[in-house]
Amino acid sequence: MVLVVYLLIANYRQNNIINNIKKISLEISRETYDSGDNSIKRYSIGEAQKRLLEKKEKNLNSKIKLEQVNVSSFDEIEEEVIVTTEIQEYPFKTVIFHEFIFKKLDDKWLVVNFNCDV
Repeated sequence: MVLVVYLLIANYRQNNIINNIKKISLEISRETYDSGDNSIKRYSIGEAQKRLLEKKEKNLNSKIKLEQVNVSSFDEIEEEVIVTTEIQEYPFKTVIFHEFIFKKLDDKWLVVNFNCDV
């Protein structure tokens, strides 16, 4: 019985972590198209943060806007979590993919690598 309760608690915590990482990925993708709430600065570091801020500046200076964003994939590989978001832009109906690589640093999941693909 104790083992079952322990496994249920562990599963609940893991699901919370997964949902939180997905939520952060969506927030960051949205922020690359608007002024946002500083999710980029809160949840990314180093070169990933620099590339995200450059992407944000480029998008804010263009006529391209965000229509929709969804998580399209989620993978856990060793000490990393890889999340891909699918972004639909308008007015050109372009589909863009953001790939975020998260690592747990000081008890906080942060984006340590960012890639963008059309």
